[in-house]
Amino acid sequence: MPLLSKSKLMAFRQCPKRLWLNVHRPDLCQKSKSAQSRIQVGHGLGEVARRLYDPDGSGTVLDVLTEGYDAAFARALAM
Repeated sequence: MPLLSKSKLMAFRQCPKRLWLNVHRPDLCQKSKSAQSRIQVGHGLGEVARRLYDPDGSGTVLDVLTEGYDAAFARALAM
């Protein structure tokens, strides 16, 4: 199952069909040079955030499908 991301939420807000295409037909997407540049900056920022907030790489995945929303939310608050 595809993961939900900020980019996918923004695609849905712009147009639900765009989200469907991003998930099911990513081969149809044509990114401009400026979009590719923003994506690279975003990946770099994510890497910096991981180094700052999870320096030992022991991050935890919260899977709401497996453990349910209440349990995942409780674990997130306990972290």
